[in-house]
Amino acid sequence: MAAANVNGVRLFYELQGSGEAPLALVHGSWDSHHDWDLLVPRLVDSFRVLTYDRRGHSESTCPPGQGSVREDVADLAALIQDLGPGTRAGMGSGKLVRRIDCAPAGR
Repeated sequence: MAAANVNGVRLFYELQGSGEAPLALVHGSWDSHHDWDLLVPRLVDSFRVLTYDRRGHSESTCPPGQGSVREDVADLAALIQDLGPGTRAGMGSGKLVRRIDCAPAGR
């Protein structure tokens, strides 16, 4: 697993696959990127699949205080910035994260 320092936290992530389209899979509360372990192998031929541990989950930094959906969205935006526009999917509170556009500010 790789790690990225974004928005004051260290997020652990995996990027797998050879497809052209990026796909970020967002886990729900109390879970981790491992929620997607059975699905990712079925997607890697068609997508570049990003799975990661949201802030405060599994291997990612657990900052003090209660996190917010807004912070989760900003973290996801930072991780996929280099991937370009893509389809996102999620489960649990991951659904809230994927519903917010990750376009750069001002667009």
